[in-house]
Amino acid sequence: MIAKIKAFFKGRRLALAALMTAAFTAMTSLTVFGSTPTLDLQDAMRDGLSGLSGEVFGIIAIILPIALSIVGVVIAIKKGLSLVRGLVRG
Repeated sequence: MIAKIKAFFKGRRLALAALMTAAFTAMTSLTVFGSTPTLDLQDAMRDGLSGLSGEVFGIIAIILPIALSIVGVVIAIKKGLSLVRGLVRG
């Protein structure tokens, strides 16, 4: 029986990883669903997610101007080269 299971998952490593992740998530969430959620757990989740979103938006605020500048320079160079090529051709 174990040989059949090993043969099934031999070429399907991604399926095995997904199965193990789902099984682990299901086992860990059983304890959460078994107890009633307290206000402390809700507060911790809210604080953690709001802190995470604040950090993500902070990183986006830093990266976005730089990325837009780089994209603008690339577009300007491409348009400039096409203009020069058009003037040279004629």
